[in-house]
Amino acid sequence: MPTFRPFRALIILIGSVVLVGCFMFFRINLPPPPDKTASPVGIIQNDGTATLALVPELSANNSPTPTPTSSSAALKTFISKPSAKLLPTAGATSSVSSAPQIASEMNPITTEPKSVVGLWCYYNSRSSQLNLMVGSQSIVFQSSGVIINPQGYILTAKHVVDPAWTKKAYATSTDGLDILYDNIDFDHCDVGNLPDGRSLPTPDDIKTFNPMLDIGAMRYRASLYFDPPQGSMSESEFETADFAILKITGPADHCSTWYTDCSSSGPFPYAPVLYSSIPAVGQSLITYGFPVEASPDYQSKLFLKGAVGRIAEYDNGDNYFKNTPFQIQWTADDVMGGRSGSPVFWKGYAIGVLYEKTTYSPTSTIMAMPAIYKILSNNGLGNVLRIQ
Repeated sequence: MPTFRPFRALIILIGSVVLVGCFMFFRINLPPPPDKTASPVGIIQNDGTATLALVPELSANNSPTPTPTSSSAALKTFISKPSAKLLPTAGATSSVSSAPQIASEMNPITTEPKSVVGLWCYYNSRSSQLNLMVGSQSIVFQSSGVIINPQGYILTAKHVVDPAWTKKAYATSTDGLDILYDNIDFDHCDVGNLPDGRSLPTPDDIKTFNPMLDIGAMRYRASLYFDPPQGSMSESEFETADFAILKITGPADHCSTWYTDCSSSGPFPYAPVLYSSIPAVGQSLITYGFPVEASPDYQSKLFLKGAVGRIAEYDNGDNYFKNTPFQIQWTADDVMGGRSGSPVFWKGYAIGVLYEKTTYSPTSTIMAMPAIYKILSNNGLGNVLRIQ
């Protein structure tokens, strides 16, 4: 019976705040190798340390993001060891249902390079203590996403935009971060994508040297459009349904400083999705995202990187998704922190969103598009996903 092996480790911070240069940040030690798929706040470095960066607001004369100075102060921390949750639970089917069907041969399409987006998501603080820690800085989470509709709808991970849900769903990993997750509210995300004329790396490129592609300054501003409610999902399913929808609502602050065209009315380049059928186990997949490890100068830029792998298995849920492919387990060697919300593609179609990684393993977890479509459709939003 296939089992679901979630990785629910976020960074646990212990210590005081250090104000250095233009950034307020934590310098923390992590046990190598870094075993995170998502880094909502943090930059893993090659030496096994990480930095929590709180980015200051910018004036029109500033560069897109300043570079912090380094600090020799290291604050103790740990990554919690999450207890495994099994999906499906006893008595629930673990086989893929007859609907959707295994996809037959499909003609591949070319993924639109500008559909893959990097996100800097900003939060507001409701805590006087946290305000003293942050000062004039902004709390920013780095993530990834994909535009799935020419009207500017973006698919990303729920734990990037919903701190209350994150604290509950990732309970063993957010112990010690109550001051953060209890006292912040999502405000918006700045959105960036590749410049015109750039192409996405091919599978051979990724396997050979895996280039990093700079996306430059952020172009758009996006607001939260849909945060999935529990509805008919079981508690376990709800705590694992890690996706959300943003919508582009305008240009990013200071867009005109860096771009001559700051139009945000669309249509936007987007990636078609596949939810009526699923690729077979063993099929090759590719993902693109913006891992924090690829940001060597601490969020002054975002760099796109790819990863390739193969489907290992599908997992269904224990109630609402009992007959629906809920998660895809796949193996890929280069899934790094900061990729949460990254689209995963099969033959050019987005088939899900990446959000978790199995500890000390190349296996990571994708929220499957049939489950995403089911939730959206039952909330009257099925047309947000475009199939062509």
